[in-house]
Amino acid sequence: MFKKVCLFCLLLTQIVGIACTSGKRAFENGNYERAIYLAVERLRRNPDHTKSRQTLDKAYQLFIKRNQADIQGWQASVEPFKWDNVVSIYENTHSAFDQIKACPGAMEVIKNPLRFDTELQNARRNASEGHYEAGLSELQGDTREKAKIAYTHFEKAQDYFPNLKSDYKARLNEAKQKATLHVAVWIAPLTSNFNLQKYQITEGTWRNNLNQYIQELDKKFFLDAELIFDQNKQEDFDDILKMAFTQFNPEPIQYTETHELPTDSIRVETQLNGQTFVRYDKVQADINIRQKIAKTTGTVEILITDTETGQILFNQSAQGEYIWQQKWALLSSGDIRAANATQKELLNKREESPPSYQIIFDELQAILMRDIRKKLNEYYQQY
Repeated sequence: MFKKVCLFCLLLTQIVGIACTSGKRAFENGNYERAIYLAVERLRRNPDHTKSRQTLDKAYQLFIKRNQADIQGWQASVEPFKWDNVVSIYENTHSAFDQIKACPGAMEVIKNPLRFDTELQNARRNASEGHYEAGLSELQGDTREKAKIAYTHFEKAQDYFPNLKSDYKARLNEAKQKATLHVAVWIAPLTSNFNLQKYQITEGTWRNNLNQYIQELDKKFFLDAELIFDQNKQEDFDDILKMAFTQFNPEPIQYTETHELPTDSIRVETQLNGQTFVRYDKVQADINIRQKIAKTTGTVEILITDTETGQILFNQSAQGEYIWQQKWALLSSGDIRAANATQKELLNKREESPPSYQIIFDELQAILMRDIRKKLNEYYQQY
């Protein structure tokens, strides 16, 4: 027990020593804010700790002195967003104030920690004004990229000083509207590309998956995607995104057949005159392994065009392959006991009919959707 107490005391001494050393090191490196934090933390545990009181006193005085010098420097600067830095300095000063006020031991050292509420409010007002004016300037650029920058400035202006300007909301909406890419999405009917009746396919699942993806695109902040039903109606849109299922190629079913000749030794017990005799008989089987494979490929063409200039912005194909296969087995001759576990599993299966063209199409288009998402997400990632 005594050893455990001693060990605990040793660990506590080491922890305290590390904290004190860290605070002193932070002070010596000029990181006065960190030194204040470490000293206050130490004084919460031990209000009379001499070194921490000394560190706090020195660090706080130098912290305030340097902050005031930095503020004066930024105020004299010609940097366009200098008031952002002034706001940050005042907020750091108030953070130190809150730390000290929450620690009685620290309050004994720094009896009157400083706050600059009026100065902070003025700095926030000036920062807000700066970003608001920058937003107005960017908005005059009349491009989506400029409008995005303007939106960011208006957001910052509102954050620094809410409702300083009566038209904050209107300016944000104007910037977002100008920054947003308006995309019309047209999905070509399946019947426009191949004989729908030939395969007896309906396009419900295909359109549902595309509609879901269009809704995901529409959730991007600076992108507005809308499904249209007439590709010639492109007014009020910046781009038109066209998608057409151009190929659906179900290949004939391929049959394969192989024979496996497994052998095994089977334990056989016989009773004679009250005694059990064991022998091992060799058994063999001829197993006919059969397999059917049906491969289907498909292609979806993706075309993005600038509605104003007619310029093709994106022209790629999404391609996919779906393979249906079935494997089963028949016992041609011999003893089924010679079969291994995999062979027995195949022997328990029966030949199945291949899926309908509709099921094949639905499986294929799900594969194609992954490629479509990948290609379009990469193109629209800037939004």
